[in-house]
Amino acid sequence: QLRGINMADDSFLDNALLTLLIQKILLRESSEEHPLTISDILEKLHQYDIFPDRRRIKNILELFYSYSQEYPESLFTVEKIEKSDLSNAGYNWYVVPPLDPELVEYIALGITPDSRLSSEQLKNLFGTVSLLGGYDALNLLSNITIEDDKHERLTNNQLYSNIKKLTSAIQEKLQVTFELGGYNTELKLTSAPSGLDHKKNKYKVFPVKIVARRGQYYLLARFADEGKLYHFSLEYMLNISIIYRDKKDGEKIQPVEQIPETYPLDYLYMYSDPLETFTIHVKNERSARNSFFNDFGHVKEIYNKTNTTFDAKVEANEIAMTQWALHNYDIATVEGPLLFQLNFLHSLLQHFHNNHHLLFLVHL
Repeated sequence: QLRGINMADDSFLDNALLTLLIQKILLRESSEEHPLTISDILEKLHQYDIFPDRRRIKNILELFYSYSQEYPESLFTVEKIEKSDLSNAGYNWYVVPPLDPELVEYIALGITPDSRLSSEQLKNLFGTVSLLGGYDALNLLSNITIEDDKHERLTNNQLYSNIKKLTSAIQEKLQVTFELGGYNTELKLTSAPSGLDHKKNKYKVFPVKIVARRGQYYLLARFADEGKLYHFSLEYMLNISIIYRDKKDGEKIQPVEQIPETYPLDYLYMYSDPLETFTIHVKNERSARNSFFNDFGHVKEIYNKTNTTFDAKVEANEIAMTQWALHNYDIATVEGPLLFQLNFLHSLLQHFHNNHHLLFLVHL
């Protein structure tokens, strides 16, 4: 709608449109290290087939500058610096972005790998967010290709509305009911029994906290008659309902519970069983080290370091450690309580038994 506008008059609409466009140009094209002259701004406007008078541009810039001086905490702040070329008096202009460009870069890079948004949605989001960081944040992702696989992922469409309901219930200390679903062979997320399922899984709990671990959300919750904390993946939670208390209801309100920030790091694969101490003997080679530290992070105790192996003590629960050990038996061995050893041996034998049958069938 702006293209071809002469903007020779001073109508309110024309001034407003021109002001917004100059604001956009300053945000996208200027920084303290890269200030713009009035001629630079005019050249950008000419690309839109807009040809305003230089004085109007200068008046708008001075208005931006005066407002910025009067309200330095405003989101949009314009500064001016004198030109270094004495033969060409005047000022260069630049915008101080609403957010630190480096912070905007962290935001953009942080949401990319595990985002549920499509690549097109991410591009639109980055275009908006990068404006908040100004010129310096605009080109960050120009050389990063975003994998466009979101259309192939199976997702819970109730996830975000469920998070809102759960946070409200946590704040009000209310119970919730929900159904724990799963995907059937028609690729539909449903709580209806399918295949070998016996019945619908429905729960009534006190939600305590929502934690995020590696792009997945989990609800920490307690049953009314138990003290143990349970974990539920929000990926499979369906049909959440809040149970509102009647004013006459004398049910004891649960006290506020503090969950440490390190909680998601302490629970490998987010199983809720109690933590135990395990000793892991890890192969001392690059791929094994990277895999181990990627899963366990900052390990508190590493010892017996040699050129071939090293030992580490970690805390995890039995189910999670069994799963980890099965996935990594080629790079590490795990020592733990007797019950863990027996269960792991049973799982390992079952694993190789299944593979043996698979190989046999392939051979036939």
